[in-house]
Amino acid sequence: MELILDNGFCEMTNEELIMVDGGGWKAFCAALGGTLLIGFSPVIGVTTGPSNGFKAIKNGTKLIDYACKHA
Repeated sequence: MELILDNGFCEMTNEELIMVDGGGWKAFCAALGGTLLIGFSPVIGVTTGPSNGFKAIKNGTKLIDYACKHA
């Protein structure tokens, strides 16, 4: 819920302030998870098959893209 002040500005929630300030824990976790998936994709590919290694890269890049858009 946003509170509209008399001067036309609206107050931001704590989560909105964190996103403006630098991303917060959600963006950090997404970037870390994406980095780990991409980093371990060769191991995943060798142990479970090349297609799973490529899936790890694809999902890792999606997580990093999410982190960049929400940071």
